[in-house]
Amino acid sequence: MEYKCCPHIRNGLNFTRTGLRFCNKLSASGQDSIVLYGKDFYKKFTQIKHSIIEDCKKGIIPDYCKGCIYLEEKDWDTLDEAKINNLEIFHWNQCNCACIYCGNRNETHLKITEKKGKSAYVDLYKILKSFIKEGHFAQNVNVSFVGGEPTLLKEFTDILKLFMKHKYKMHILTNGILYEKLFAKSIRLNKENYMTISLDCGSKEVFKQLKRVDKFDDVIKNIKRYIKDTKENSKNVIIKYILIEGVNDNREEIIKWLDLCKNIGVGTLHPTIEFCHSVPDPDKTGPSNEICELYEFMKEKIKEYGFNLNTYDFVEVIVKNRSYR
Repeated sequence: MEYKCCPHIRNGLNFTRTGLRFCNKLSASGQDSIVLYGKDFYKKFTQIKHSIIEDCKKGIIPDYCKGCIYLEEKDWDTLDEAKINNLEIFHWNQCNCACIYCGNRNETHLKITEKKGKSAYVDLYKILKSFIKEGHFAQNVNVSFVGGEPTLLKEFTDILKLFMKHKYKMHILTNGILYEKLFAKSIRLNKENYMTISLDCGSKEVFKQLKRVDKFDDVIKNIKRYIKDTKENSKNVIIKYILIEGVNDNREEIIKWLDLCKNIGVGTLHPTIEFCHSVPDPDKTGPSNEICELYEFMKEKIKEYGFNLNTYDFVEVIVKNRSYR
């Protein structure tokens, strides 16, 4: 049966700090409701998901999904809605820096810390282990770790070992301040695993302005180490540059970033724009023409320098339409 739906609704699961969601807010156009952790929380989650899928079959799309680029009309029933193949772990919001573009930076629970700790709301490792045992995940599940800083999660290493054992495909978004040797090993052993480090600049001065910590040298050292330790899969160590108006939105800093990445042996670069637009300016409807032009400039230069290019598909749509929705 053909109907309009999306892979997040059908087969997605996102562990947030306080409960479960269907999709990652970084890739979704809206905010779906959270099923809070508590008694039978996963049962409640699956019931709500099934109800939404049934509405989609009737042509009723949730308000928070309208305008999302992942909505597609096709025969979704070929996929088993009971199996999760898109797992996102977004439940750890503590961080060891305070990026000025971060959507979490103004929340009261966010504090800069260099200490590893456990989530205050749920034992994630225990839950993930039980979910695997109960068969909730598809064999080809894709796992994304976001944050905060995922490497600060105390059980992060145990979760990595668990997922490596089952050969899940994994991606981590990290600031690179800490080095996680087991994730480097996971990339070395599985060419489908990769990591994205948000460097966002080519100089120490701009790094301090963006991140509000003096850790530029640590990140560069760790990028070099990741490249060395992932060996033939080092192209899966991706370095990101998020364009921020008035901070790093100039060609000089972009060229410094490109030269730096070339000198330290990076293989893949990821240009993007600041799309958590509701935080700095809730009335802003889309990126400026100047930012969009710089984004296109970055893509051209990345190819010119001989790097592999990695982009978000939804950012491509934002830049093309000059609209966040």
